[in-house]
Amino acid sequence: MRTTFASLASLALFLASGAKGHTYVDHLRSSEGVSSAVRHNAHWTDGMRNSPIKDLKSPDMICGFAPTQPAATTLSVRAGGKFSLIYGHNAPQDDVIATSHHGPCSIYLAPQPEDGSAPVGAVFFKIQYSGYDAATKEWCTDKLIAAKGVLDVALPPGLPAGKYVVRSEIGALHEADALYSQNPARGIQMYVSCSQIEVTGSGGSSSFSPKVDATKELTDSTPGVLFNIYSGGVINYPTLGPAIASASGPSGSTGGSATTKPAVPAPQPATSTVESSATAAPAPSGDHTYAPEPTYAPEPTYAPQPTNEPTAPTAPNAPTAPTAPTAPTAPTAPAPSATATKRPKCSALKRRNASGRA
Repeated sequence: MRTTFASLASLALFLASGAKGHTYVDHLRSSEGVSSAVRHNAHWTDGMRNSPIKDLKSPDMICGFAPTQPAATTLSVRAGGKFSLIYGHNAPQDDVIATSHHGPCSIYLAPQPEDGSAPVGAVFFKIQYSGYDAATKEWCTDKLIAAKGVLDVALPPGLPAGKYVVRSEIGALHEADALYSQNPARGIQMYVSCSQIEVTGSGGSSSFSPKVDATKELTDSTPGVLFNIYSGGVINYPTLGPAIASASGPSGSTGGSATTKPAVPAPQPATSTVESSATAAPAPSGDHTYAPEPTYAPEPTYAPQPTNEPTAPTAPNAPTAPTAPTAPTAPTAPAPSATATKRPKCSALKRRNASGRA
């Protein structure tokens, strides 16, 4: 019996230490107020609500450990406005998420089913993404820790008014050097939560695509699922999952802040970040706070390559030979003055001399 008790105690310590790095969405807030509009997963009350999901095909990838329960309340957000997800942790000594759990953050929306169930099928579209910021050498999770668990989200222009499920997803890469399907002890760790909001105001009438099924969004061959963050050198991490959704059709009114461009996370207060529309090719990620992040990717920025061959330098003109100096003009002898005294002639001098002697 002692052995059994000791084994259980060891297991409890292991689970407690392992859970230190985990995270979950605790509540939301917007200009309309604060709300606990989070769908409760199947482990909400047993201390495991903040645990990761590693089976990428599992129904747990939709909104967390299934089945999930509808949120008790719904957060109101003005069309074209912003709201914040507040991440928490079961263990106060390791709040938000462990610093070793580096990785990207993604935000999806899907219309809320009328019966209150979790959305299923290809209904989720990505509105925000933040990966690796090469400029600051920070992941989205690093910025989330610095922001004390606050992840800001901007609603895209043109989004119709109505009720939505917000699916937030963090991919921790500290064990992503192997695939879970090949080594269940390792693999990318997904922290998935769903919350409920209602977009109020006039809204818009745009349609967004692509739409994805959360249970098919990521596979073993998806770029970024298998990635070694400890390999050293330049971090060249691709955008994890689909591209940021593009809007089509009229954007409608969004309270004066609407534009015709799809929402892009802002530099993390950024939580952001660098946004990317590529799905397979690596793209800079970045951080994004409210809109244009950068997002909350990003890949290292390289110096732009010249588009044309450099022009050969023009040979300098041969120097012009200096002009020979002009010979100075000989000075002109001054003309004798008209009033000058005339020298007496020789004969006159002789007569004067002779008369003097006499």
